[in-house]
Amino acid sequence: RRHCAMEIAVRPASTAQQRFVIDDGSKVGEARRAAQKLATLVFNEELAGKVAIAATELANNLLLHAGGGELLMQTLDSGDEAIVELLALDKGPGMDVAECMRDGYSTGGTPGTGLGAVRRLASEFDIHSRPGEGTAILARFGTPPAVRYGAVSVAVEGEIDCGDAWHIVSDAEGTAVIVVDGLGHGTFAAEAARVAVDAFADSPFSAPGEFMTRAH
Repeated sequence: RRHCAMEIAVRPASTAQQRFVIDDGSKVGEARRAAQKLATLVFNEELAGKVAIAATELANNLLLHAGGGELLMQTLDSGDEAIVELLALDKGPGMDVAECMRDGYSTGGTPGTGLGAVRRLASEFDIHSRPGEGTAILARFGTPPAVRYGAVSVAVEGEIDCGDAWHIVSDAEGTAVIVVDGLGHGTFAAEAARVAVDAFADSPFSAPGEFMTRAH
């Protein structure tokens, strides 16, 4: 879609998000420590602390109210700015979003301030829930990019690296997007996908045929 906007380049710091399966109390602490470490790489101590608090609240929410779920983390680059994204996913009973976002509301005997706290701490927050199907909660920290986007890329079970990658570039010309699926799984597929992303980033608005030549 063509538009006029300040030039930005959005790119994941790695080919895949960190994935934490929250199925017992020890995993909450593991997720919190990982979030703190990830955020410390790109933020000051205060903002990194906010990310760690939000990760703790989201992980606790998964465990207490959904019977477990997944917490995904990734860093994104938007020009000179960095973004840390937390994405909580579950297949629990769902929730009444309006009620659950109200401070003091709780179905698990807690103070009922968790999701409200995450919303206040985050620079961008969104939640979607369907009764009987589950809930997805997004929290981002840092300066939101000029172009709204979302991407989930996690390694297949048993692999460390993900063979899928993506890249978004926006400037006065418009917005260019690439999604790559490296053949196979794991490290070699991830390397192939990374090379394709690099070829795209060199000239994102060139014709598809020119990109394929560079990628090949």
